[in-house]
Amino acid sequence: MQNSLPLEPDIQANVLPLIEYLLKLQPSEGIETTVRQVLQALHYLKSLDTHSCSNHSSPPEPQGLSLLLLDAENIKFDPHLETFLAQLSSYPLNVKIAFANWKNTAGDSELYERGYQMIHVPLGKNSADAQMLAMGSAIRLHYPQVKEAFICSSDWLLNHLCNELQNQGLTVYRVRREDDNFRIENRQTGEIRYYSTTYNVEVPTPLDLMQSIEQLIQAEHQSLTERLVQLSTVMNLVQQRAAIEKQEKARISPSLDGLSSADKPIESQPLPEPPPENIVHPEIKTRAELEKALIKIVANLTAESPGQYISISKLSSEFHQQYGKTYKEMSGTLGIKNKFLNFLQACSALIIKKQGTVYEVAIRLNEVAQNFD
Repeated sequence: MQNSLPLEPDIQANVLPLIEYLLKLQPSEGIETTVRQVLQALHYLKSLDTHSCSNHSSPPEPQGLSLLLLDAENIKFDPHLETFLAQLSSYPLNVKIAFANWKNTAGDSELYERGYQMIHVPLGKNSADAQMLAMGSAIRLHYPQVKEAFICSSDWLLNHLCNELQNQGLTVYRVRREDDNFRIENRQTGEIRYYSTTYNVEVPTPLDLMQSIEQLIQAEHQSLTERLVQLSTVMNLVQQRAAIEKQEKARISPSLDGLSSADKPIESQPLPEPPPENIVHPEIKTRAELEKALIKIVANLTAESPGQYISISKLSSEFHQQYGKTYKEMSGTLGIKNKFLNFLQACSALIIKKQGTVYEVAIRLNEVAQNFD
């Protein structure tokens, strides 16, 4: 009987002794009476337990809401920033009020579609600020449950409204536009957060940025390590393939040795290259002829743009092609001990300049005619 009752531990402590007592009653009273009494006792204890739980239930959480007051003539709001502010709030952002002269301010239909109350103000300087001050100071008369307020304007006049709402016990956030960011200041705690309109995200703190950079570096390092492992695997496979090819070639070669020359496969042979033509290069016999030859090459290479510079490496290559010798070989034949750069610097018809780490050469324009006589 005891094992068949699915009772909670606290109920068992009170019910089991009662059941034992009822079961010890005289048999004349009958088993039905005993069972009925047990059931009545269980129902009674269950009602007591339910009443006890209802008396100890936690009180309902206090209700509250957040509101947003927007100077639409001063700040342009988008849904992304609105969502960010709602995430900062401790209460539902249920009330949104926008102030502007809607005859001269665009965006009224968009704000209306997003659930804003549209408060029209007359044309004039600080009209929207004045209306926000007047209505905001008495906001609790219209919305007694308001706990937080977002004051969205960059005008300094709204500091008075922030102070008034703080005195009324509200948590006040001041939202201002600063270039491409919004500055959100909690006036109670002094905490300041920034929201980027360029990327529609909160601008992290320097510590968060450093942690993000560190995570990116670690991810890149891990990715690089994985690629190096993959590259190592590929290189090992290349070596294995080379070993297999070598073994296959060694296995085939002995079988070919037993074949006659007629039976062996004919390997394709590259066609012989035609002999080079006999090119007669001009002779240079003196230092002056060498100098004139170099000046002539520079002139030909810059013929389309007189005064243009070319690298001395290009000049050296062109000289070798035209005269069949490098400058070093030619200077050795003529007994000239100057290095190529020094030789060029000694030529009065040439100008040498250094562009970064590269030396370049050009012709003095007034020297061209007399060197081509």
